[in-house]
Amino acid sequence: MLHEKCSSGVLDLIRQRPTYVFHEGSFTHEFTDYQLGRFLGFERKDQFEHVSLVNALSHLAFPEFKSFTVKFDEEKYSMRARLCIGLKENAEWCNVLDEAWSHLSRANPPHLTDNANQLLRWARQRSRPENWVARSTLGRQAGLRGTSWTSDLIKTHLDEIRRKTDATIRYENKQDEFRIWFESNVNSPLEVGPINPSLEFSFKDPSYREWEQFERLVYSIVKETTFPDGHEWLVLFRIQDRRTLKTCFPKWDGHDKDLWNFFGQAKLQCGLALGYSFQDPNPWTIHIGPKQGTDWPKVKAAIHAKETSPSLEQKYGLSGAAGQLLRWIERIAAADGTLTPTVEDHLHQQIGLDPEWDRNNLPAYIVQLVEEINENTDYRLRVQPWTHCNQVMTRLAVKKKHVEMDSVIRQIQWLGLSQNRVLNSTEVRRVLDQLLGDLPSS
Repeated sequence: MLHEKCSSGVLDLIRQRPTYVFHEGSFTHEFTDYQLGRFLGFERKDQFEHVSLVNALSHLAFPEFKSFTVKFDEEKYSMRARLCIGLKENAEWCNVLDEAWSHLSRANPPHLTDNANQLLRWARQRSRPENWVARSTLGRQAGLRGTSWTSDLIKTHLDEIRRKTDATIRYENKQDEFRIWFESNVNSPLEVGPINPSLEFSFKDPSYREWEQFERLVYSIVKETTFPDGHEWLVLFRIQDRRTLKTCFPKWDGHDKDLWNFFGQAKLQCGLALGYSFQDPNPWTIHIGPKQGTDWPKVKAAIHAKETSPSLEQKYGLSGAAGQLLRWIERIAAADGTLTPTVEDHLHQQIGLDPEWDRNNLPAYIVQLVEEINENTDYRLRVQPWTHCNQVMTRLAVKKKHVEMDSVIRQIQWLGLSQNRVLNSTEVRRVLDQLLGDLPSS
């Protein structure tokens, strides 16, 4: 009898869990004595001895489930019974839900919990969706399980509905009241992908070479992709199961912050913007798109120009180290009159330099590179000492020599006169502004 009740309780617990985090291999659930009794189907009048029951459950032989394992024990501090559901090798949480729901005769393809199903049915039948309703009234009218219908519980199930079955549902919550409605016109953003390439990075302490490799990969994907609209988002990654996660990030060790750090610091040029979301329990997404004011044809043109243009070393006759420093300045898009981040903090990872200089002498090394850049390019960099945490660091004030627009206009007017044509300065300026505005942004 205990065996059957426990197996039934496990399957119902899985079916009624509203969220699963795809990259986690297990979850645990703790029970108070009352909750344990409910879980096993006991009546209120039924009496049981907690320690003996937990001990019996921990030695219970559960049936062999296809996709998950079951283990009971006792949490040593709270002394509560604890159930652990773990994924078997190569199984996903969608497989667990499929198996749990297969034990019932009623179909539930989106795997909505009973509370979410009741809530969705109630919301669709409302005649005045613009009205606010108290959470207690909502829980009673919708026929939700239990009696403790907190605002957090209701929001959890509304988010579950949006995630699993009906993305048009919307809600507002203020204190203990809700307003729930459905959007009639929901325009999904235009997307291409996902591509889901494999990145052979650990993402822990990323190096300049890894960011450079990622940048080259992005450009190659963009060049090979067709964009019918010209402004779509290109979904590089959409990861919602462990199998895809292992394929895309085979060397990742499981620390979310490493991914945030890598993609948060990744810099793309050629008019590309990068965005990402690692918000559980939703799928993880990393996407790119044209910045405001440009489109995919201009981005592709900028990538072609970048790849066919001479390197900074070739263009200006710079050493490799000076070229790396200047490339970093251009990658972070440091504007005229601004200061770069501290160079020492980014020397290895972001700039890609590993000089054999003592750290105390790094400012002198940076000065040498700055002088080389200033002598050979149209940049005028200035070394700015910067004290941080009692350490003297180095930032660079960025400035470029500007060719005066008036001088260019006069030269064009002189050219016109040599051809017996008088060119209006206002018209020349307008054409130049238009041409410069049409250049693809880097």
